[in-house]
Amino acid sequence: MKFTLSKSILAGLMLPAAKAVPKKTALPILESLHIESDGKTITVTGSDQDLTIRTRAEFDEPQKEAKGAVCVPAYVLVDLIANLDGKTVVTFETTGTSTISCRWDGGECSLPTFEAKDYPDTAFKDEVTMRTTIVPAELASLLHNASYAADAVNDLKPVLASVLLRSSADAKTLTAVASDSHVLAVAVAPTSDDEGDISGETLIPRRSAEILEKFLPTKEETPAVLEATPSGIRVSVGTLSLQCRATIGKFVDYEKIIPKEAPNVLTVDTETLASALKIIATCASALHPGIVITTNALTGTQLEGEDTTRGTRARQEVTGSYEGQEGFQICVPADRLLDAVAHLGSEQVTLSFTDPRRAVAVRPFGYEGPGEPCALVMPIVQKAAETKSE
Repeated sequence: MKFTLSKSILAGLMLPAAKAVPKKTALPILESLHIESDGKTITVTGSDQDLTIRTRAEFDEPQKEAKGAVCVPAYVLVDLIANLDGKTVVTFETTGTSTISCRWDGGECSLPTFEAKDYPDTAFKDEVTMRTTIVPAELASLLHNASYAADAVNDLKPVLASVLLRSSADAKTLTAVASDSHVLAVAVAPTSDDEGDISGETLIPRRSAEILEKFLPTKEETPAVLEATPSGIRVSVGTLSLQCRATIGKFVDYEKIIPKEAPNVLTVDTETLASALKIIATCASALHPGIVITTNALTGTQLEGEDTTRGTRARQEVTGSYEGQEGFQICVPADRLLDAVAHLGSEQVTLSFTDPRRAVAVRPFGYEGPGEPCALVMPIVQKAAETKSE
């Protein structure tokens, strides 16, 4: 096997695929990149068996000697390419059964190789049960605005460490939903008009969703194709492809949880609210980061937080419009509410309150896009101090 490529093309092939390569694994060959060519194109695959990233490039001219497949240690190869000069052209040639030589102007090195036949089969199989086409930037934004609400890791309840993706071919929307049981995020994005789209839903692990978000070429206008089977998910954009295992489980019926109407509604500038939350959080307890929100149509809205162990306390007034019960009060975790407000991405937000023991519904004010994006933030229920009778 012998082929020649420039550093820029090599970097475009190797660096994305290497993001799926594990640093430690019980299967040593997975620490390698699988490189395969038919003489016209070259394909590079990196995988930890849960997540697989595949890149592809065409040769400027057919390279007959390039036909074949080989596995090369990923991190050595990536470091080598990163340190070469930007205009360097590299020739790779397998020598024997366990070595590949790399030659460039003024230098060369040799790297160990492994049999390509020993690399696990990462082909995308099973019948596709969901398919949608969407602009990469829209998909990246969708994942960003929902995945933060999922657990980083939850071995007991994997669904809580995943993002629900639900596509509607009729409404031409893709909805992402995530929850760790303390906060729930719903984001919606428009999809492209494609006759091959299939309505359905799937669960993508949060780690895979975050890697996919960074992996997507957001400046690319070519639609990304998202496909799912009962066991896997694949997203393809041009010559790039990412696939991962789907989480097996059933997501909660989130639509029943979201309150449609609330008696108390506060509309406030997003930047003003975010600033106030950050200020109050500095004086709130790190172990109990609750912020008390008190609403009043006459005196305005106040945010308060304190830490009795440090003797710190802060109060901040927030200008906004409020309709509802006078003096309504609720305690919410500052970090959760701040995340929700930041990820909605609107200039103003509405906070809907039903009861001090029920979730706060946060929505973008004046939203005119598809669906109904929102976030639910569970409150911190404050118990009244008990008094003992003498």
